Amino acid sequence: MGHGHPAQHRLPHGRHRTQLGDGLVRAALAGIDPIDGVPITVVTTPQARNSRDYQGRSACQGNSSCIPICPSGAKYDAGVHVRKVQVRTGCTVTRLVPRPGTASPTVVFRDWTTTDRAEEQVNGTHVVVALNAIETPKLWLASNLDNRSDQVGRNLMDHLAEEVVGLFGQPVFPFRGPQSTLSVETFRDGDWRRTTGAFRITLGNDGWGRTEAPAAALDKIMWYPAAKQLKHYGQDLQDRLAHRVTRMMRIGYSTEQLPDPANRVTLSDQRDGLDIPRPKITYKIDDYSKRALAYGHSVARRLWQHLQDTAGAENIDPLQPTLKYNGAGHPMGTTRMGTDRATAVVNADGLSHAHTNLWVVGSSVFPTAGTANPTLTLAALTLRTADKLAATL
Repeated sequence: MGHGHPAQHRLPHGRHRTQLGDGLVRAALAGIDPIDGVPITVVTTPQARNSRDYQGRSACQGNSSCIPICPSGAKYDAGVHVRKVQVRTGCTVTRLVPRPGTASPTVVFRDWTTTDRAEEQVNGTHVVVALNAIETPKLWLASNLDNRSDQVGRNLMDHLAEEVVGLFGQPVFPFRGPQSTLSVETFRDGDWRRTTGAFRITLGNDGWGRTEAPAAALDKIMWYPAAKQLKHYGQDLQDRLAHRVTRMMRIGYSTEQLPDPANRVTLSDQRDGLDIPRPKITYKIDDYSKRALAYGHSVARRLWQHLQDTAGAENIDPLQPTLKYNGAGHPMGTTRMGTDRATAVVNADGLSHAHTNLWVVGSSVFPTAGTANPTLTLAALTLRTADKLAATL
């Protein structure tokens, strides 16, 4: 993050502490040959979290359980800045109503802490929609705002992800830092992208990630579910935990997804408790992304094979790949940015093409997904929108 950055913009934090496993894994992969001509370069993963106490928030305490919320507050989320402004709590916006002859719409909302939950409204010179890639288009469509581009709600994307897990040849002691501290980014581009999506590789610091949580690992070691009795306990249990849990490692891969207009958010016929239409999501995985998942699995398998050959690692997954995947929880798209109002919802600053003084911030403005986690790009775009908005006040 800080390499080559101008001195006048030097970042306020130092590096996160290097984990023991980082050094071991780096050393084990140092001599690996290129895979399909692509060099395997292990780099440190940028972190959107504190490496020291900062502005009343603690440094990362190494919980390695940052999804969905960092338990110590070290990891950045929208609540950091929400706490810096005046917030009307207990309220849900139901729709935006254009005001004839004015630049920004009226915000209509319900206070669900009241008995009658009657609609109220507020006006402002500017309105900023800072929801997410699902709720932003839902509100836009429920408000019947201008959608002549027919792009509101379209091009919903995520990062399709899966992982290969096993045991490293010696203890790496995971769960003592951010979930992922090392990565391989060299598969972001290449000739294969004509037919196959790009992907990034993460070398996990959270054991087996979504494949098996620590509590599940402990349960498997110590408990016979059928007999409902302990399998191991005391020193025997401690030895087995030391042998297994301290060596847990995963190689994850997350793939890009192309923007597809058919992957979209529309309004459901169902309504929630505030009489607001629920979102209806139409979503499929195309062959381009499926091939990326298969290729990512292939590369992860070959990395594991190298670790088996050079570092005594043990692979746990079956030998044959299956088309399994998880969503990464990175919803993007649905109010894409662009210069042409016929094909985009907002411009490069997040300002609506159709409604003056109506701004959109968040990953919904992404026109494409790429392979990287969206947090830092999302923050950068939001800061740019904030600068443009501030200049108009």
